[in-house]
Amino acid sequence: MAEVHLENVSKTYGKVDAVKNLSIDCQDGEFFVILGPTGAGKTTTLKMISGIEKVSRGSIYIDNKIMNNLSPQERDVAMVFETYALYPHLPVFENIASPLKAPIRRGKFSSKKIRDRIHEVARMLEIEDLLNRMPDQLSGGQRQRVGLGRALVREPAVFLMDEPIAHLDAKLRDFLRPELRRWQKDHGFTIIYTTHDHLEALSMGDRIAILKSGELQQLGSPSEIYNHPVNEFVALNVGFPPMNILQGCFMIKEYKMLIETEAFRVRVNNEVAKKVAKEKESVKVKIGVRAHDVQLSTTKLQPYSSKAEVYVVEPMGLERVVIFKFGEQFFSVLTRDIGLEPGDVVWLETKPEKLHFFDKRTGSRLM
Repeated sequence: MAEVHLENVSKTYGKVDAVKNLSIDCQDGEFFVILGPTGAGKTTTLKMISGIEKVSRGSIYIDNKIMNNLSPQERDVAMVFETYALYPHLPVFENIASPLKAPIRRGKFSSKKIRDRIHEVARMLEIEDLLNRMPDQLSGGQRQRVGLGRALVREPAVFLMDEPIAHLDAKLRDFLRPELRRWQKDHGFTIIYTTHDHLEALSMGDRIAILKSGELQQLGSPSEIYNHPVNEFVALNVGFPPMNILQGCFMIKEYKMLIETEAFRVRVNNEVAKKVAKEKESVKVKIGVRAHDVQLSTTKLQPYSSKAEVYVVEPMGLERVVIFKFGEQFFSVLTRDIGLEPGDVVWLETKPEKLHFFDKRTGSRLM
């Protein structure tokens, strides 16, 4: 397997910067996830690593060897596209076998080894009974699995996977996520995997790089990104429900320092206040709190609990997302209390150590 290093990599299409000065390191044997919305630069990044797209600026290294001027065939990478990209004239078996029979690998694999590897991958993807079918006889999800199998059958230096299970049904996605993870760990493969699904990224990645408009926002472990988002964008795009972010300000009441938002008041110590309010302008900040870090009570348990009326209740199996509305701002709380209905009045409580502080102007994390 191999390490992958991107050093100040950019890709420009005319006047559009699709990727801007991107520097990331994917370690040998790592499951590395690139997370971001449509247009973030995820696919473009994979295409530059594979050699399908030329780098406008910067350098790409695989195992400390610069790749910029090498063709895709010379880079020893396997790419799974979001689109199926199957050979329409070949049955499923031959589509999956095609990388092993390519001229560059001619004679490397015996017929038995090719057959064994295809059946191993087909079993994992649950497509063994489709091996004799033609692509036009398959559903979209089945074609996606064949495209995935065509990459998995190889043993390249690096696997590049561009939202490979995005078009599969929910049940199959839930099955394949742990299967891909187990398969990767068992073989020690290096995988760079893109997705727009934060749950997929958190559950699969050893580390996650979050992109927005071609720029790196944060790089870290799933725990680091979830618990310590570096800015408002990351906070809102990782976690379900999205983090509640409200305008807040400091106030003094009865000689105690409080943070007040439309949804709640929380007492904080002076040290917290000093860290956030370094400048006069920063006295007004944005306050973030996860939906599962807010407690609901039918009675007022704390002096600074806030009264609120339930706006909507969304059932989520064992849990409920209880939504409140403050002006134009929605505020979500995740709870197992199944007795709440719209119009009910409850008290909201949260702890200061569960709060996240963001600069109101830049969106950057303050502490």
